[in-house]
Amino acid sequence: MPIAHLVEWIYKLLGPYGMKLPQLIPSRIRLISCSRTYDCSKAKDRLGYAPIVTPQEGLRRTIESYTHLRVDNESLCPENVKKIMF
Repeated sequence: MPIAHLVEWIYKLLGPYGMKLPQLIPSRIRLISCSRTYDCSKAKDRLGYAPIVTPQEGLRRTIESYTHLRVDNESLCPENVKKIMF
């Protein structure tokens, strides 16, 4: 975190010269470096939940639903993502 604090300090120092909003600050570093793993075991135990779509299928569907937003970027096409993920 010391680097993030240094960058934040530099932005504060140079703020009067046009660099008003730092992009790399300690709170953002913490936010993007968190690991996010979701588990449905509690829902299974307490509610009898059973997923109807596998995580891979859910991810594939999600990617397919967003490709219309970035047609110019071939790396987001479902075929290319499948090569990377599976």
